[in-house]
Amino acid sequence: MADTVISRAPTEEFLELAGGSVHLLRGGTGEPVLFLHAAGGAGAWHPFHALLADAGFEVLAPDHPGFGKSDDFPDAEAIDDLVYHYLDVIDALGLARPHVVGASFGGWIAAELAVHSPHRIGSLTLWVPYFYDPKLERRLGRITTPALVAAPSDDRLIPVAHARRYAALISGATYAEVPDCGHAMYFERPTEFAALVTSFLASHPLAECGVSR
Repeated sequence: MADTVISRAPTEEFLELAGGSVHLLRGGTGEPVLFLHAAGGAGAWHPFHALLADAGFEVLAPDHPGFGKSDDFPDAEAIDDLVYHYLDVIDALGLARPHVVGASFGGWIAAELAVHSPHRIGSLTLWVPYFYDPKLERRLGRITTPALVAAPSDDRLIPVAHARRYAALISGATYAEVPDCGHAMYFERPTEFAALVTSFLASHPLAECGVSR
């Protein structure tokens, strides 16, 4: 696996927002992909990131508030606060409608972001969003951006039916499974997951949204 990753090391940046500093890794060139990490894996450039960068995308991987090298952002007390936080991050990065990929906890944030501000998202990829707002299910129909819901076939933490339900409630969403994989999909099967994501992103270029970034 490691010998297939050819991208250069990412750059490390710190975004200064009103509530503190956001640590960010950036690599690759092309259409921007904002990656929202799971509860684990903050502050690191993983093979999955490198594969997306090698496929012709600019990968932007910030650490959530209180994770990795990002500041705590004490006002980020609930999921809705994180939605506004990432709208600030998108603005600070100068992005119009980026692709957004969220894994597990990051998938939950990404779903809430797309429900709140679908006009700010170019495409949405969820990986079995872990945890949820009880009100989120009835709001998923507000998502208007192209969406991929990807699930590992052998997830023992979140039933596959959960991901299928997400896909059914998001209009026009694509559903896909990665075989022989547990919950930590972008750690366990980075090549397979990256192939799904890059194929989806390539079929929904940001130019279709009328933006270049």
